[in-house]
Amino acid sequence: TEIYELAIPTLYFAKSISNVLGVVFSIILFCGIFSTAAPGFWTIMDSVSNNILKGNKLKTNICAVATGVLSLAGGVLPFQELISIVYPYTGYLGIVLFVCVVFKLIKSKKNKDDKQKLNKVV
Repeated sequence: TEIYELAIPTLYFAKSISNVLGVVFSIILFCGIFSTAAPGFWTIMDSVSNNILKGNKLKTNICAVATGVLSLAGGVLPFQELISIVYPYTGYLGIVLFVCVVFKLIKSKKNKDDKQKLNKVV
């Protein structure tokens, strides 16, 4: 087996050492994915509920169920296909976030400089 063709090469290595180690590593991977996904889901739901739906309980529940169903639908995709979809968009969002942070830093520095100039005039 060529290592670069595998979806999770470290799982292959764990299984090649011992089947028990492979099972333990699989459980660790599952817990790692769950511990990342669950808080993200609740954070998104809290943000949507408070900021977009303005705390409307019915709409929040509908949105939570819809998000859960979409997440489950995405969960049935093969791992490699899911990664090929998610990773590029994560990278694009990271670039957008970086540009926004840099823009905000430049804007806040400009505002700070303007305030200092104004204080010198007064």
